[in-house]
Parts: sequence; C-alpha cells; structure tokens
Amino acid sequence: MKRRRLLSLLLALAMVLAVLPVAGAAESDVEFAKNTSGAEATVYDKTSLNGSELGKVEADAIVPYVSAAGIWYEIEYEEGKTGFVQQKFFTLLEPTLVVKGDGTFTEDGTERTVTATVENGTGYKVEYKVVEGEWSETAPSLTEVGKLSIHIRATKDGKTTLEKAATLEITPKPEPKLVVEGAGSFEHDGKAHTVTAKVENGEGYTVEYSTDGGKSWSTAAPSLTEVGKLTIKIRAIKSGAVTLTTADVTLEVKAAAEKPTMTVTGGKRAYDGKAYTVLASAFT
Repeated sequence: MKRRRLLSLLLALAMVLAVLPVAGAAESDVEFAKNTSGAEATVYDKTSLNGSELGKVEADAIVPYVSAAGIWYEIEYEEGKTGFVQQKFFTLLEPTLVVKGDGTFTEDGTERTVTATVENGTGYKVEYKVVEGEWSETAPSLTEVGKLSIHIRATKDGKTTLEKAATLEITPKPEPKLVVEGAGSFEHDGKAHTVTAKVENGEGYTVEYSTDGGKSWSTAAPSLTEVGKLTIKIRAIKSGAVTLTTADVTLEVKAAAEKPTMTVTGGKRAYDGKAYTVLASAFT
C-alpha cells in the first residue's frame, strides 16, 4: 500500500516537472509552446485520444500556451479556439531576454546602442540602468571613447522578472603609422626594385618620397634597376593632421658576383677499353 502511494507521488511529481521548461522557471511564465515532434500534431477537444479532433498544428509551429493537464497541454490552435495536444510532442518556450549591440568596438564615429527584447513573451516592459543611474526605457548608447556597465530587466505583472547584464565599450582608434616595404639590398638581376609606403589606421594621407635629403619631394615611389644606392626619406601628409615620418631607409642594387668559367680540352677516340683523362686548359 505504501509502495503504491509512493509510486503515485513520484508519478505526480514527474508530471509537474514535465510542465516546467527549465529548472527555476515558473510554469505561469510560459506563453507559447512549439511542436517539436517533426510532424503534424492533432488537437483534441479533451484530454483523451478518444476525443474529437479539432484541428492540426504544423511541425515546428509555435502556438499560444494555456495550461497543462496531466500529460496534455491546452493550447490555442486557432485565434480564440483552444484544444488539447499531447505533451510529448511539444516543448514549452520560456520567455528569454535577448540582448543585442553589446561588446567592444573601435571608435569610428558610429553611435553604438545596446537594446534588449523578450523572445517567447509578450507585454514585457524592458528597462536599462547604467552604473548607479535610474531605470529607464531608453536604450543606452556610446559614440565617443568610454565604457558602460548596463543592467537590464524585463517586467510584466504576474510574471518572473527577467534580468541580464551587459557591457558597451568604445576603445580609441589606433594611431596612424607609416609602413614601408621594398627597402634593402639586392643583387643585380635586371629587375626594378621599388620602395613603397602606406599609412595604416589612417585615411586621406598623401605619401611622399625624397632621395636628395629632403630638398625635394615626390609621390613617385623610388626604384633602382641598375647598380646603385639610394637613401630615402618618407613622409605622409594630411591637412589638419600631424605629418607622419619614419627613419630613413636605403635601397641598394649590388653588382652580381661573376660566375667562374672553365675551358675544357678533349677529343674523340674509338672505344678500346682504356681509361682516358680530360684536362682543363683554363679556369677563369
């Protein structure tokens, strides 16, 4: 008798737990259920397979949830019309607070805004609070360098308050700098070797080069094909901005090392089984 009562209690507890979408969530918070069976689900007029069919719920469809009754859910299958479906074919969807726009960004003049919405829930009031400020429905934003620690909540009468924390930060833009390529020493190979420079983390700059110690400047990148050496100054200028410079660089083309040649004296003989030696008459 006691064993039967214990089994009954466990079964009742299992049925209650089956109603809850996740641990800690209240069944009363749930507003929607999703058909996760992979097929159509039949809606009945009562909690029995012997009941009359009222309609169907398509696979993956989300419908308004009303209540739980044993191994059945009462749902709204059409506007204003309710019926019962088997729990095993449906998943209750817990209201979730979803935050967008948070994170860390590099300053670029764009206004960054953190917003939050409630998924699988309706009628919630979303509010934001920055540091020690007051709760407000205005979404917090940043344009200049700075950092916000944001508390977010969504409230609705009779429902559990949803809460999340978020951070919005804008970091300084990296300083523009000159990057030089192509400098160095090369062996003469008949090809043009060119020094070029570009500005990283900056726009609107004009890059100029000087090969006479800064007396004259040109936007044409200096190059060498024949043997020689250039000492190059480089700068990047922009109206209203600090001129960017870098240490002088060199471009050198060296004469290619001469390859030794060998002059060989030989001859032609008919094969006679003897060994013969070829002598080099000159080596330059």
